[in-house]
Amino acid sequence: MHKLSKQGTTFTKFNPVMDDIELKGDDVKDVLNDYERLKRLEEVKTNFLIVTAHELRTPLTIIKGYLEILKERNGEDDRVIRAIDDNTNNMIAIVDDIVTIANMDLGMIELKVESISTLDMLDDLIDRLEEINEIWGDKIILPTDDQILEADRRSIEKVMTNLIINALKYNAPDRKIEINVDSDGHDYILISVKDWGTGIPDEVKEIIFD
Repeated sequence: MHKLSKQGTTFTKFNPVMDDIELKGDDVKDVLNDYERLKRLEEVKTNFLIVTAHELRTPLTIIKGYLEILKERNGEDDRVIRAIDDNTNNMIAIVDDIVTIANMDLGMIELKVESISTLDMLDDLIDRLEEINEIWGDKIILPTDDQILEADRRSIEKVMTNLIINALKYNAPDRKIEINVDSDGHDYILISVKDWGTGIPDEVKEIIFD
């Protein structure tokens, strides 16, 4: 990795292996031009993701509309319709995540901080999950203690939904997942989701966030 430090009217690029190299005049312009070019490419990529996500959302919304009609005709217990509905909801969630990440890159995320009851929030989440898979609600143990946290509800719900769905998917078949809410009594609230699946292999844990 190179580090640029300003020294008078020149810039010196340090490398732990190479000797110091002075950057003057055109060299500095080249560095700045490369930076601006990469910045523009990053903006183009981000805008492309946003446009693509919106284009994907349109047909998914149409599919959801037709699914509602099929549910009324065939009933919600139809396994084929339920499978299509589940996967459509998963695709919509992925598209929403793409838009969120792209907006973060552009600095366009607006957080609405409000007081949130953890029990009310979790109850709402479970109701929505049961709309996706009606048996999921019976596989979740909710906390009994309520905590009030100051946060952006939509962001917290998105994180919690992903954690809960992953826990349900990879949990042991005969066990329930547990959601716990703890407070240090001062500034922090810890919300944890515990499942009984096989877990992440030890050799993968060190590189999972690379």
